[in-house]
Amino acid sequence: MAIEQNLSLEPGLRFMIELTGVPRKMACSLVGLVRGRYVLTTLPASARVSKDEIFNYLYPDNSMTVRFLYEGTVMGFDTRVIRYIASPFPLVFLEYPDQFSSFNLRKNRRITCLFHATALLGPLRHDCVVTDMSEGGCMVYLDPRLTRDAACRCEPPADGTNGGANGDEADGGEHNGGICVDVDDPITLECSFFGAVGESAIPCTAKRVEARYGKLGIGLKFNSMSDSVTDAIEEYVTQALHYLNT
Repeated sequence: MAIEQNLSLEPGLRFMIELTGVPRKMACSLVGLVRGRYVLTTLPASARVSKDEIFNYLYPDNSMTVRFLYEGTVMGFDTRVIRYIASPFPLVFLEYPDQFSSFNLRKNRRITCLFHATALLGPLRHDCVVTDMSEGGCMVYLDPRLTRDAACRCEPPADGTNGGANGDEADGGEHNGGICVDVDDPITLECSFFGAVGESAIPCTAKRVEARYGKLGIGLKFNSMSDSVTDAIEEYVTQALHYLNT
């Protein structure tokens, strides 16, 4: 749905972008803008895309789709690259969009909760907590320092940083304590509260990734579930919504 053009976008706002020619979504941050002229961002980055590949497609007039979270709503716009500069800092100038659009991506109402669960990222298992849930997905947070697999732990760099500017990881996939998760990565979720263990574990897709206070937050979309797990989640969400009167 198209909305008014003049949103109050603050510097530092996180953008998720799709740049024509690059097969994976990337992230960057808003630096500033001049209405009607340009939008200025940091260099897009992803854990799974090399800088050389990104540079190859940051040529003038290449198209890009940008999405971001604004006051609880997913917004987006289509734009084109004006110019990329490397000095004094890597920055990208984008055409100011003709219009912004809003996207209602949540088909199910979510409830706040707190369950212990296990996230399986490839061969590694990580203790986590589920902090909100709907019939279509959930948000989990994990602490890399408490992972069950020593292979995924790593010591911080000697300079005390996390490998990114200002102590933050490079935008795109999040690297947190040796864990690397990117948008659209497959993740399996086990939660005994719903009987989702073993063969009944829930295959998911990461749709949102954030690092906060040393924890890694992952928004998961459920891909498929056994009938018993589906019924258990639906019953829990329905009852919680009823008692919370939401």
